[in-house]
Amino acid sequence: MASAAGAAAPGAPGGAPRRRPPDPRVQDSLRKATVATILASIAGHEHESAGKVFKNVKLLGEMPADDFVRYMDEQVGKALGMVCVNCHVAGQWESDSRKNKVIARQMQQLTNDLNAKVLPTIKELDADYHKVGCAMCHRGTGHAENAVPAPATAPPAGAPR
Repeated sequence: MASAAGAAAPGAPGGAPRRRPPDPRVQDSLRKATVATILASIAGHEHESAGKVFKNVKLLGEMPADDFVRYMDEQVGKALGMVCVNCHVAGQWESDSRKNKVIARQMQQLTNDLNAKVLPTIKELDADYHKVGCAMCHRGTGHAENAVPAPATAPPAGAPR
């Protein structure tokens, strides 16, 4: 019989125990430190386009460089609960050698297409609808859930079903 410490979490592949997810506060602090370093390194160029300041920017390149870095932190990193090196090679930000960066770029294109091409065609949406973003699906985790969890408590007696 396996000990509680070595027991596999339900659904863990191959019976291996699942890694505990990283603390989002630690992830946030690490990202903020990286962002500060990058912003300091582009001082004087922060209002130029990201495509001009950074190498290999294929999407969002027209965005000002400082906004681009903050977007990567606040809209991508935080939404996925990850730090920069989950997608990038530290110090080689332009490298496409990490699978997660390739996936993230494809997901950003999907987001752009949904916001620019799909949502505007839905006439029934209210004028102030929210645009699609990483957090809409990911909600702080690298792997978006594909099911809605059951409510934690039973509905009150007499509630409509």
